Amino acid sequence: MGKETSLPLADDAEITATAPVVEGSAPKKISVQQLVDWVVAHPDSGLPFRYHLGADGAIETLDEVYLP
Repeated sequence: MGKETSLPLADDAEITATAPVVEGSAPKKISVQQLVDWVVAHPDSGLPFRYHLGADGAIETLDEVYLP
């Protein structure tokens, strides 16, 4: 397991997720609150995400990495 990292997430971040966060295998845009709710309900999921930081150091895009 990789090193745990804490980074701020912008309120208007663009987040893309696939199953099991959303139904189906096609990536879908979700809100920050939808992601938070899912992570709280599944704290040990270990899903990998790719992110991009904005100029302020907050995550502005967050995409789930689909692993078949």
